[in-house]
Amino acid sequence: MIAYRVVMADAQTAATLATNLQASIEKRHPELAGKAAVLGGGLVTWVDGGRIFAVEARGTSVVLLEQVPARAFDRARDTVWRARPVGASR
Repeated sequence: MIAYRVVMADAQTAATLATNLQASIEKRHPELAGKAAVLGGGLVTWVDGGRIFAVEARGTSVVLLEQVPARAFDRARDTVWRARPVGASR
C-alpha cells in the first residue's frame, strides 16, 4: 500500500501534479487504464478487485493512495488528509 500527501506551492501546481499522478497510475497499472471514476471534490478513484487506487487534490495538497484494501479506504484517506505534512509550517 502507498499513501502520501504532498503540499505544493499553489493550487495550479497541485492540480498539475494530480493530473500527472492519475496518468502514472494508469501507466504503471495498465489494467486500470480508462476505468477512473471522477467523484466530486477532486477525487479520482480506480477499483481493481478488492483494492482501491485514488488521487485527490484539495487546494495546494494532493493525496495519492495505491492498493488500499477497499474495507480500509475511507479510514486511510481520512487519516492521510488529517495528518500534518512533514515540514509544514501552516
